Formats: sequence, C-alpha cells, structure tokens
Amino acid sequence: MDRQEIVAYLAGVFDGEGAVMIFKSSPRGRYKSPIYRLVVSVTNTNRELLEFAQKHLGGNVRGPYVRGAKWSPSYRWEMDDDEAIEFLKNIELYTQAKLEHIKVAIEFREQISQSRTGSLGRGHGSKPMSNVEVEAREACYQRMKRLNQRGLRQDE
Repeated sequence: MDRQEIVAYLAGVFDGEGAVMIFKSSPRGRYKSPIYRLVVSVTNTNRELLEFAQKHLGGNVRGPYVRGAKWSPSYRWEMDDDEAIEFLKNIELYTQAKLEHIKVAIEFREQISQSRTGSLGRGHGSKPMSNVEVEAREACYQRMKRLNQRGLRQDE
C-alpha cells in the first residue's frame, strides 16, 4: 500500500472506531488558566491493526484494557496536539461520521496557533491565557462535548 491508501484505510477505521476529544482540567502551577488538550484515539481488540497505524502515522498504542471476563482485551492508539491534527487533516477527505469532530478539532488548534500566547495551557511554565483565548477554547470544548454525547443524533 502507498501512503495515500494507508491514510484512506485508516480514515475508515477511525470513522468507525475512533474518537476526537478535547479534555479540560483545572489550572495548575502559577497561572490560573484552564488546561485544554486535544486527543485522538482508536480503540480496537486487534493490537496489530493499531500497531500498523502507529508504524505509519505515529502515536502510541496503549493497553491491554480488560472490561471483564467475557470481554476481549482492547487496545488504544492515541495521538495528541500537533500529531493528532496532522492525522485529522490527512483523513478529513475520507471521513463521514467524524467530519464535524474533525472540523472542531482543527478550529481548536488553529485558535491556539493564532492566539497571543500560543500556549497549550498545560500549566507549569505555560503562559497565562487571556479571557478571549479561554472563551474560544471553551467554545470548542463545549461543541466537541456535545458532538460526543451518546445517543444524540447530529441534527438535534
């Protein structure tokens, strides 16, 4: 497979088994800005599939995770921040189900790159964010949270 075929294949895997999340945590360190972090993941019971994705597109494979005796162990392929955005931009043309998630994630990272601080807001030594920056990140966080709610149709 050439790179474009790999990207298209993994876009399909991601569309069915993947997740895009923006996590928010309380301020740490000397600055009082919330911390927002973008994470992209695919969970599957086939570790080899996830190692294939890692080999070609980066990220980390974690696990096994066991839910109970009747469940097969699962594994998670994860990427965050710049690596996650690069992956999402590469697969955007091939996705259907997660397209809105991808658009919000890209908007979130563009807001960070265009912000006054450019800070990821991780605390300990990161620059404080202005109220405008916090509001923009919070808006993306809330939109992603709504997209990820279980049981909701996208048109609701």
